[in-house]
Amino acid sequence: MLINELEKRKKQLSSYMETCRKYLKSSPSGYLRVSVQGEQFRFYRKKDKSDKQGVYCGDRNLISRLAKKEYAERVLKAAQKELKAIVRFIAIEKKQPVVKAFTGMHPGKQILVKPLEDTMESRIRQFNETAFPSFGFKPGSHAVVVDDNHLVRSAAEYRIEISLRKAGIPYKYESLFTADDGSDMRPDFMIMNPRTGQVFYWEHFGMIDRQDYRDRMMNNLGSYELSGIFPGNGLITTFDDGKHPLQQEHIDRIIRTLLT
Repeated sequence: MLINELEKRKKQLSSYMETCRKYLKSSPSGYLRVSVQGEQFRFYRKKDKSDKQGVYCGDRNLISRLAKKEYAERVLKAAQKELKAIVRFIAIEKKQPVVKAFTGMHPGKQILVKPLEDTMESRIRQFNETAFPSFGFKPGSHAVVVDDNHLVRSAAEYRIEISLRKAGIPYKYESLFTADDGSDMRPDFMIMNPRTGQVFYWEHFGMIDRQDYRDRMMNNLGSYELSGIFPGNGLITTFDDGKHPLQQEHIDRIIRTLLT
């Protein structure tokens, strides 16, 4: 979703700004002027921006630092401007003005109009009501009962599912997903972020101490990647090997960061 990408850009811009501010604190005074003589550059150090000439400088280290100072100032100014615009746009987008153009109409008029953009509530309802093919359990398979005879394959999956329910996150368990390379996969959980509508696939790899399991894991990750789904961008991955079980704190952190 657009808001997710903008939030990532906000973090990136903030990081750039912090890097620039740190550099500017220790940067040398003055500014750099460059002139061209033949095929050679000549560098001059100006006291301030109003200085039109400056004094010739042959110190290559100082020249480099002054150039980097100007670059840092330019990036800082550009990043501040872009960040301000992103913050303003996100604030507008969160208000869902296009959606509210429909929801703000009288109910009697709404039934006469098909909205161009669905509300988040309708998207969540459609996700919950859509029946995705499920693989099910073979007789004798190891299973953990969640409730109402609903089964999962491990204690870690049980904790993930219970945590998703408590957080009110819409999800489907082991629904069929066909990757772009033609592989039929069964992600442990297909999840919709109820705030942004972004769909994630959560794969818990619980036997990474086994080589055959690791081989299948790498094949699955490759299939996701070919489908444009990467860890942190549409794909959530967690791991354990029996000796290092998945911690509840880690599950909760993922849900807070990516799904709420």
